[in-house]
Amino acid sequence: MTLEKKYYKTVSKEKVGKLGQYFTPKYIADFMRNWIMESKPKSILDPAVGNGVFLNGINCEQIRCYGYEIDREIIEFFKKEYQINYQVLIEDYLRNEWDLKFDAIICNPPYNRFQMIDGRKAIIENFNNRLGLKISGYTNQYILFLLKSIYQLNDNGRLAYIIPNEFLNCGYGYKVKKYLIENKLLYAIINFDSKLNIFENVMTTACIVLVKKEKLDEVEFINISSINEFEEISINFFSSKINRKKMKYSDLNCREKWCKYFNNGKQIKYKNLVQFSIFAKAMRGIATGDNKYFVFNESKRLKFQLDERSLMPCITRSNDIKGCIFSIDDFNELRFKDKNVYVFDGTLFRDENNENYIKLGTELGVHKKYLTRHRNPWYRMESKEAAPILVNVFSRNSLKVVRNLAQIKNLTCFHGIFMQKEYVEFTNILFCYLLTPIGQNILYLNKRQYGGGLDKFEPNDINDAMCLDFHLLTTEDRNLINQIYSDIINIGINDSIIDTLNSIFARYVC
Repeated sequence: MTLEKKYYKTVSKEKVGKLGQYFTPKYIADFMRNWIMESKPKSILDPAVGNGVFLNGINCEQIRCYGYEIDREIIEFFKKEYQINYQVLIEDYLRNEWDLKFDAIICNPPYNRFQMIDGRKAIIENFNNRLGLKISGYTNQYILFLLKSIYQLNDNGRLAYIIPNEFLNCGYGYKVKKYLIENKLLYAIINFDSKLNIFENVMTTACIVLVKKEKLDEVEFINISSINEFEEISINFFSSKINRKKMKYSDLNCREKWCKYFNNGKQIKYKNLVQFSIFAKAMRGIATGDNKYFVFNESKRLKFQLDERSLMPCITRSNDIKGCIFSIDDFNELRFKDKNVYVFDGTLFRDENNENYIKLGTELGVHKKYLTRHRNPWYRMESKEAAPILVNVFSRNSLKVVRNLAQIKNLTCFHGIFMQKEYVEFTNILFCYLLTPIGQNILYLNKRQYGGGLDKFEPNDINDAMCLDFHLLTTEDRNLINQIYSDIINIGINDSIIDTLNSIFARYVC
């Protein structure tokens, strides 16, 4: 058993998740260390030491090595086995010194939503003042680590960070991409295929960001689909056997999704496409703030003797919906099976049992949680309409698309698709289009990738994606698609129906 696995057995999953303690594999750490050492640095910083895998291979008697680590226990654990012969400050890197400069910086930073960090407003303000950026409060913590480290890098210095590749495609990544482009610092991004689980115990994508503190003309985007390929690039960084693409800085757009550059620019060219948001808008589902408290099945309702008028019918789990049509009969079946199909809203109906349950919530501290403390009153649910079409947030290989005939509201396991008022007539056509491989392939050009082949869509990923311009459908094809939709309602869906729909839409986009 490795020392890292022994460490995981000594600490809680809550601590690992809160502090983002996921260890870099040695073969990746060796590559990153070797790359920064090529510049013969005299000083090196690791802003999140953890198990010390990066600095352990460096002679810190000849090179000045420094580290930050917020958790003293992890340092104490690993220094029993590994040589930690360099200075480690048990402090938060983001709140610490900015004016120290280093010849090289190497890091696997914590991967946490910044909303969870105490005193984040002061940190953000400091970043904005130092960098001249207006950073979003939704920025992930690893982006802040990266930006600060770039600021602290000496001229001609090198930086190697391993981080999730989410920033390449998501909204908060715009600022860091803009910063990298404007300063021409980015040397290369090495992206690991989402099917490669680089880190144990966590589903996340990974990429290595390589920065040189000098004015560069181009960026290299390198895609790694196997460990053998990474070994090849470790031996010969300029290997022609690897999927790689060079881009001039003048051709980079910080508002674009950069994941497309890792396919060597080879993308199918579709035609007759428009932005998805022209026809419909994706919106996230209801966020309760504490599902354990707010979500009910029939047994829980009877236990607390709540009137049904206190509860809002709701789809609470993606897996509860098995088919692409969800009717009121399907909802009732889930209810009879004692599935979680209700969400408590204390403002819907008031009686003694309702008041007692609200009192229980305050005793449990539910009213102090992040979302609930921003609601007035805290036990009121968000006001959202039931969406005619649902798509799941996370997927593998294909998207679950559901026609919500029951008109039941949903939690954040699904995004709701709402038609623009002038295009309500296209509801069933859009639903059929989203069922097809061609429709999903086009939509998936805007997806986010996580580890283990897991894909994710945020609402704006869908809104900004492209889809067929349905205005171009002939009257004959519209009628045919609507007839097929009726068949799906009456007899169900099968491969033949999907193939027929796919061939119709493919004629317009291919």
